[in-house]
Amino acid sequence: MKAKKELSTGLALLGFLLPLAVLLTLIFQGVSIMLGLTAAICVEGLFGIYLGYSWDELEESAMKGIGRVNQTVIVMILIGMLIGVMVFYMVRSLSAREFSKGAKAALTVLNVVVSALLLWYILWQPTYFKLERWTVAFLCIALITLSLLNRDYLTAALNNKVTNSIFGYLGSISLYIYMLHYPVVIATLRILGHNTPETIYSFWTVYIPATVATVVLSALVNEIMKRTIMKKK
Repeated sequence: MKAKKELSTGLALLGFLLPLAVLLTLIFQGVSIMLGLTAAICVEGLFGIYLGYSWDELEESAMKGIGRVNQTVIVMILIGMLIGVMVFYMVRSLSAREFSKGAKAALTVLNVVVSALLLWYILWQPTYFKLERWTVAFLCIALITLSLLNRDYLTAALNNKVTNSIFGYLGSISLYIYMLHYPVVIATLRILGHNTPETIYSFWTVYIPATVATVVLSALVNEIMKRTIMKKK
């Protein structure tokens, strides 16, 4: 049996980025998503063989992964669809009503509380005040509903040309942000070195640098893609 190669951080990143690059390149060249996914899976399979795994091991691992994820993914998709439909009809129903100043003030207080709790969850997770993931999910649903309703003073203040242009641009590069954030975080942690009780990573030492680097790299990739692969002939 062929000896398996040790999976270092560099090889792990290569195994993540290589099929992703193949998929994105084929999609931007006009190839269908199904063919792109098939090609990416083939590349990942060849990479597994390069690491020393047999075809039977790869097949068994893939089947186990699909078996574990399949039911969970279906349930999560159904829950997300149900919540999305409920939010849509709730917002449409409430948007037809007139809100008094008191109601707008109450919605503003609710928005501030929800936003503060979510910021707390992001910035100070290790503290004594911890939020469960389902609680965070419901807080996100409440924040999205308030934003779509656009009846409280906080949402109205944030709904202006400057913020709309900023969030609109971030939305236009959101695909690259999603694709690049994980390798950027891994690279940031590699640069910082091993975490120890004396050097516990904080929000400011990991998330801020990783976020800035991800946005900058995403903007650069977006410009490169527009000037090369996605350039209109």
